[in-house]
Amino acid sequence: MGLLLFASTASSLRCSWLDFSPFLAAWLGQTLHGPLSCGYHTFMCMSPVVANRWRKLDLTFILVLNTAATYALSYFTFGLWASLAWTGVVAVAAGMGITSVQALQPKQQLDRKRIVGMIGLTSLGYYVPVTARGVLALVLQRKVWPELGIAAVMLGCHFLGALVYATHWPQRFFPGVFDLAGFSHNLMHILCFTVYNCAYPYLSYLYSQRADWWALMAELSGQTAVAAPGEGSAAAAAAGGGGGLMSFGGGMGGAALGAAAY
Repeated sequence: MGLLLFASTASSLRCSWLDFSPFLAAWLGQTLHGPLSCGYHTFMCMSPVVANRWRKLDLTFILVLNTAATYALSYFTFGLWASLAWTGVVAVAAGMGITSVQALQPKQQLDRKRIVGMIGLTSLGYYVPVTARGVLALVLQRKVWPELGIAAVMLGCHFLGALVYATHWPQRFFPGVFDLAGFSHNLMHILCFTVYNCAYPYLSYLYSQRADWWALMAELSGQTAVAAPGEGSAAAAAAGGGGGLMSFGGGMGGAALGAAAY
């Protein structure tokens, strides 16, 4: 689903490569993590050593995914340089988490609350820009949807997913009933799937509103004008790069059909 949304979005965009980078970052994060998550859940029964290897890959690339999502969801709100700086901060936190993950030993039980805390900390990377954009849209533009609405969906799904995962709900209270489907890990993945695939339509909307957003930011800061990130090359992209990007979008989507991106 993520691949289809990415390919559909990429094929319809006419923008500079810089403005396309958030879409690419969102897609790469999903594509890198998706197969590893599938591998972990497929091969975990083979042996403790194999299970631990795939578990470490799965957890590591969740943190990589959160770092990529930080850049993707910051770019059109914070601008290029601020989003890069913020992504750098999140990358440091992710690196510390990855170091902890790599120390896991075969048969070692996961502390689910600690895992939720580690992933939640790096998820702040995109919670902050998404929530800030939603609140500012409400206060300054009297708009609830999509900015504040998407923020509520993302935060709500992640909070609920973390809650059911950490508390083993519902199988903890109904033993044997949810063995095949509907157990906590299953629900957590469905809720996270919803969050990640909100990114593409949300980014498309932010891209369409970028001129109005930067004009609003300029007005707030007392400046007469401010350029959106990548705006300087927008004309060139429209003249020559747009067609190339469309080809790239179709080609990337086709080439990646073999990748298990959720």
